[in-house]
Amino acid sequence: MRRAWCILVLLAATLLPVASAYTDVQAIPLDQYCARAGQEGVNAWEKEIMTHQMTIAQSLPAPTGLAVTESVVSQPPPPPRAEMIPMAPLPSHVWVPGQWVAQGQNWVWRPGRWQ
Repeated sequence: MRRAWCILVLLAATLLPVASAYTDVQAIPLDQYCARAGQEGVNAWEKEIMTHQMTIAQSLPAPTGLAVTESVVSQPPPPPRAEMIPMAPLPSHVWVPGQWVAQGQNWVWRPGRWQ
């Protein structure tokens, strides 16, 4: 147990300088960080979340012109159909049951599937 702990500490000590070399974050003491956030009138946690969200938004592709179609069906969908569930291809697959889907003015049955 003691040997595993020493190996873990050595590994962390080795990876910390490597990880910090690839980040733009400057390590400052926690009390200074909280004090600076308090002086700015912004919660430090909220500021970090906003920075993270902006980074994600900038890395996403620009939205394309997606066409939104609206289908209005005058009657409710029929009751679900009984399905025979085939054997799963892999134990990790999950059965997604079939459902009625609106297409234009009609309901179309989408059969269940393994996913």
